[in-house]
Order: sequence, then C-alpha cells, then structure tokens
Amino acid sequence: MAKITKREIKTYKQVFPDMCNPNIPQMFGGALFSLMDEVAHTLVTLNLHGVAGSGGGTPCDGAVTHTFTGSYVAEPRMGDLLKITASVKEVRTKGIGIDVVVHVISRDNEAHNLKVAECNIGFVTKSGDKFTPHRLEM
Repeated sequence: MAKITKREIKTYKQVFPDMCNPNIPQMFGGALFSLMDEVAHTLVTLNLHGVAGSGGGTPCDGAVTHTFTGSYVAEPRMGDLLKITASVKEVRTKGIGIDVVVHVISRDNEAHNLKVAECNIGFVTKSGDKFTPHRLEM
C-alpha cells in the first residue's frame, strides 16, 4: 500500500462574465460546482499517479465523480477572486472522498474571506473501464 501524501491543494480562480447567470453579477451555481469538482479531481489524480510522492502511483489510470453533496452559503459575483481548497477526507478500497471549500478573497471588506460554498465529492477509481482498488491509504 502507498500512502496518500498530498492531502490538500489550493487554487485561485476569478469569476468572469461567462461564468455568471443572465442576471449578472451572480455566478452560475453549476459553474462553481464544476470548478469544485475539477480541483477535487486534481487532488485525486496527483495521488493516483504518484505525482504527489505516494510511491510511484497505483494500478488506476483515473477516477470518476460518483457522489456530490454540496451547498451554497453565499453567492460569488463577477470579478470575485475565489480560493478553492480541496482536502482528502476519507479513503476506501475503490474510492476517495474529498472535501472542498470555496472562499471569496477579494471583494469589499465585508466579503473578504467569505465562505461561499462547500461540498463533499466521492470518486471511484478505475483502470480502463473497470472500477479498481487504488491501493492507497491515509
């Protein structure tokens, strides 16, 4: 078994007009949840492929989103700079659970470091078309 060595990643994204609802400046929820899924998948991939120093990788060539439980706490707006943090929450035989939290870090003083969304995403690991044990542990 290889250890999960990359337990958390952070990235930053700015909200552009094409990410907003027709009633600009509000960000479209689907665009935000898509960003959250993308960052969580990156964390899983880093560990599966050994890029994070987990010991040379696993027998898996990828992972797919299996479950998503998320909520908006406040709405991001056009121009906001978002900090997206993904953390490994749990590891199962063929799955990895990731928690993701999004904060607005550049708006007015009222909204500085305001949490706008959070979710838990469950990924199942695959090799080709088959769900495959990843052989990773915390």
